[in-house]
Amino acid sequence: MSTGLQPRWPDVYTALLGLLPTLPGFTGDPRGTVQVFDGQFVGNDFPVDYVTVGFQADDGAGSFVQQPDPSCFATIEVGDIKCLMSSNSGDTDPAVVAADRARVFALFTALQTEITRDQTLRGALTGSNYLVTLSAQIVALENTQGAASSLLVSVAYQTTTYFT
Repeated sequence: MSTGLQPRWPDVYTALLGLLPTLPGFTGDPRGTVQVFDGQFVGNDFPVDYVTVGFQADDGAGSFVQQPDPSCFATIEVGDIKCLMSSNSGDTDPAVVAADRARVFALFTALQTEITRDQTLRGALTGSNYLVTLSAQIVALENTQGAASSLLVSVAYQTTTYFT
């Protein structure tokens, strides 16, 4: 954990990698387990449902900025981490595409529910001054498998870290 000047971005990133595979619907679904990738998915055989943490080809991994707290005893950090949630059946049938879209929104809702329940991201953010929010851009993708429904999710956070 940070001592005031050390960025919290890596802590949030690591928390997402650990959190996502444990969310409801990420395992035990008839379509299979949602694969969570640390960064870019590499390969030609896309999984049916997957999330990349810290990677989206056109938008980078995320960002952060730090500024001194007015008290001079802390650092305020505001940042975000990009995640691509994708449901990738590879089918072009409208009913299947609709099911893919519903699936990717269910994955988003699972993450949103957990963040609403626990703003600390299971302890990655500590102290008394933190906030985590989600936003998403809807992305229609085509890859070697065919059509995919995706959300480019921005996990945004703000935290104040006091010097120790």
